[in-house]
Amino acid sequence: MLGTFGTSAYKTTNDFMSHKDYLTYMYGNVQGFITRSVIPQERTGAYYETFNFADRLINRNSYYGIKNVYTSMNTFLTKYKDGDDGSGRKVENLKRLNALYLDLDCYKIGMTQEQVLYELENGYFGYNIPLPTFVINSGRGLYLVWKIDEDRNALPKWTSVEKYLFEQCKDFNADPQALDAARILRVPYSVNGKNGESVRIMRFNDVKYTLYDIIKEHGIQPQKWKKKAKNEPTYPYGEATEKQRRVAQWQATEFDLELPDFADYQETFDFIKANSTTHREDNAEKNNVIIFAKTKTINTMLDGRVNDLFKLFSMRTGGDCSREYALFLCRLWVGERTNNFTYALEQTQTLNKSFDVPFEEAYVEKRTKSAETKLKTGKTYKYGLLKLIEVLNITDAEQRELEYLCLQPETQTARKKKANRRAYLSRLEKKNKQTKEETVRARRETITTLITEGKDKEEICATLNVSTRTFDRDKAVIIANGLLERAKAILEDTINKIKKTADNAAESVLEAAENAVKSAQEAVSPFFQSTNYNRTPYGCSACAGQKKKRSVIRHLLLRRRVDPEEREDSS
Repeated sequence: MLGTFGTSAYKTTNDFMSHKDYLTYMYGNVQGFITRSVIPQERTGAYYETFNFADRLINRNSYYGIKNVYTSMNTFLTKYKDGDDGSGRKVENLKRLNALYLDLDCYKIGMTQEQVLYELENGYFGYNIPLPTFVINSGRGLYLVWKIDEDRNALPKWTSVEKYLFEQCKDFNADPQALDAARILRVPYSVNGKNGESVRIMRFNDVKYTLYDIIKEHGIQPQKWKKKAKNEPTYPYGEATEKQRRVAQWQATEFDLELPDFADYQETFDFIKANSTTHREDNAEKNNVIIFAKTKTINTMLDGRVNDLFKLFSMRTGGDCSREYALFLCRLWVGERTNNFTYALEQTQTLNKSFDVPFEEAYVEKRTKSAETKLKTGKTYKYGLLKLIEVLNITDAEQRELEYLCLQPETQTARKKKANRRAYLSRLEKKNKQTKEETVRARRETITTLITEGKDKEEICATLNVSTRTFDRDKAVIIANGLLERAKAILEDTINKIKKTADNAAESVLEAAENAVKSAQEAVSPFFQSTNYNRTPYGCSACAGQKKKRSVIRHLLLRRRVDPEEREDSS
């Protein structure tokens, strides 16, 4: 069986009595710094993060009942140091890889933790994915944690396995933003401040893994890192970047211009800007949207993506909608596009204010500062389209409204056609008129009704004031769509209902007639009762009485049919 079992004193879930048991199991013999983070409720207040060795983390901190307290799942070489971008909780500062993990936000797709756990235990654990060491109820979703013990050099393998686990659990809404090695997760016995639920351990298996065994068992292809070209040039801060130089060279060749001084970043930037399509900002403050013109350079993509960020989050509500990642990208892209870091921060704050649940401004500035720090080194972060769609959780419906953050961007002709359609519908709505499609549909329904009523072609054309050609075309469509057949079926159903009603009425009339005869019999019964039916030659007095009664009734009826004179003679 995959993994090594029974390596600790903890055997079942019941052996974990407090947060100390969990932290001891996860970090007891781990080297390096582990972070303890407290994220304020609704992002109000200060974000607090400390770096601890295992003993201090376990024994000198509070967790029980504390809201929104987290620990890093892996460990780091150094604490955070001001001015050192490689320090603190960063992937490049990793020391030991302590765990694999997934964050399943199942509540977003309407599934409970118990439902997801049932599905996982009956079709995933031990099959598609290894049996996890911990299954933790995070308050609203689930954490799956696999205990490992690997060196930082195994990060490519770790990343490959992490992505494999994510792909296997996508149906349970695994969080694509919780896949980096510097991720923090909630601590059991703390409290999820969003709903007040306690974080608790649901399942425990005393099992540890190696990345090699998981890769071999599930046939995972380890990620291959792209090596930096040996001859790729780098330039000091203040000079034009390699990307800027390529763009400027292209523009100089395209428009027969003299190259700028690449030793001056600003001169190069101004050269690229001046020879691109005009940069416009139309009512940016009013609409909270940045409108950039299209260019033939990398700026086109950056501008379009920033514009799509504003559009994307204008369609979203709530706090769990990838807000932090979007703010970071906005500050990164606007800073890269304009080289104006003050303006980039302003636009990032504008995006934050447009959120349904915005963050505090101080929190936004602090959490996105790494974007500016990266750009000041002359480099940037490169993100593929698929990665962006994944981490921003952009749905197919949302992609249809976007131009750059989508897999199949619309052409300019298609976008113009869609805009014209919206304008046309808006004009009709203001004039309280129907669209052409609605008018034709209503006319054909009326024609169907008139045909069903037995109206001929000339009468229908005169009633609706349409030509015979229009009538013939509409009738052909009606027949093709089965409208006439449906109308006939409705008419037949109506006829059947009427027939049934008539039958019920006939039965009522017959019943009334029978009641009338019965009443007549009761009216003449005293006469028969006064007659002595026993004086008869018939053998049975009862039968004789009945025969006598019928004879008298017949006699009375015959008397009513004769003329008055004959009645007198007969009397």
